Amino acid sequence: MEALRQEKLSILEYVELERESGKRYDFHDGMVYAHAGGSINHSMISFNVSFNLELEIRKKEKKCRTFGSDTKVGIETRNSYLYPDILVICGKIDKSKTEAEAVVNPSLVVEVLSKGTSDYDRSEKFDKYRSLDSLKEYVLVSQEKPIVEIFERVNDLWRIVKIEGLEEKVYFNSVGVEIEMAEIYRDVVFPQLRRI
Repeated sequence: MEALRQEKLSILEYVELERESGKRYDFHDGMVYAHAGGSINHSMISFNVSFNLELEIRKKEKKCRTFGSDTKVGIETRNSYLYPDILVICGKIDKSKTEAEAVVNPSLVVEVLSKGTSDYDRSEKFDKYRSLDSLKEYVLVSQEKPIVEIFERVNDLWRIVKIEGLEEKVYFNSVGVEIEMAEIYRDVVFPQLRRI
């Protein structure tokens, strides 16, 4: 990802930039990064995951709430603010001390991968998220084929589970709900694989 500006901004300047521009930016230790536009598949997958998570959470009467990509997560120990595709907070919603519109206690974060952000989502972004004590699961959803990767915190270690195929189900331990892969990928048209 390339920084929007070369000079570092304070958190107050960053908040003001968002307010004035009406746009969302990730913030990493003074550097500001713009969000690329999403694809149709990205949008459908994000909606499908969010809708089904919230539906299952309500059915089970869990004290959790699902949020979409307009909700900012503050990672104060890393001086960062990020916009995940989906997040779930269980219990009380805690807000950032330095940015009133940012939450700091997600239990679950879901990112829908794209070619331009896949490496970043797997490395630097995950590194920032896992510094949050509240985070129990970090989930990556492919938009190229039906693959979901779950990174689950177990006794301060991260266990990885990979689910492949539309006939499978994804169990989100952090919120105690299960979603069929076919629902995650409902109406998604996968790109054709090139033949050699």
